Amino acid sequence: MSNIEPEYIFAYKGTDKFQRKRKGTIYALSEPDAKAQLQNNGVNIKTLSKKFLVNRIAGKKKPSLKDKLFFTVQLATSIKAGLPLDQALKLTANNATNMQLRTAVRQILFDIEAGATLQQAFETQGHIFDRYYTSLIGVGESSGNLEKILLNLSDSLDKITTIRNKVKKAMTYPVIVLSFGMLVIVGLLVWVVPQFDDMFKSLGSDLPIFTQIIVNISNVLSEYILVFIVLI
Repeated sequence: MSNIEPEYIFAYKGTDKFQRKRKGTIYALSEPDAKAQLQNNGVNIKTLSKKFLVNRIAGKKKPSLKDKLFFTVQLATSIKAGLPLDQALKLTANNATNMQLRTAVRQILFDIEAGATLQQAFETQGHIFDRYYTSLIGVGESSGNLEKILLNLSDSLDKITTIRNKVKKAMTYPVIVLSFGMLVIVGLLVWVVPQFDDMFKSLGSDLPIFTQIIVNISNVLSEYILVFIVLI
């Protein structure tokens, strides 16, 4: 059973000690915890509401490139279909299978509702969206071509995904060949070289330095072969 306490995101509105309006979101274990945090930060709370539970266990897995590609394509498609930005973000958040990405998108939505620009909201999630991504979001937001920018981003992510897959496939065969070659070498050192060592010893002749080095390596491998297998 997990000892991790459930954590929630709360949305709040209030004023600071200078009577300036403050609103945003905060992570807390409970409503009293959220109130205590806000009061410690000098916020006079007007409204406070629980938004959703943060799944910390499932949220440990970082979103993959495919996760971000799917999010970007869906956001672009939703905006193209005429959905308002907030509804598009809610839709993409609900459809995200990665919990870190889902939490990040919901936080972006809350930050926008609190008055942040879209670029600022994305920049707060820098652990998921890099500077290139957030910069283009800013360009799309300021130029009014967010849909087009998102489509360009999705094309870039798709190309990167394709290249990575090709590199992985290209590396698979060399890795298999290298692994097989290593197994052959280990097999020779463990089972074949010791036989030649015994033969030379029976003849009473000294081994050349290079041959002796190979024999020494063979002896070490033979003695600790199980240890090497466990480490590998």
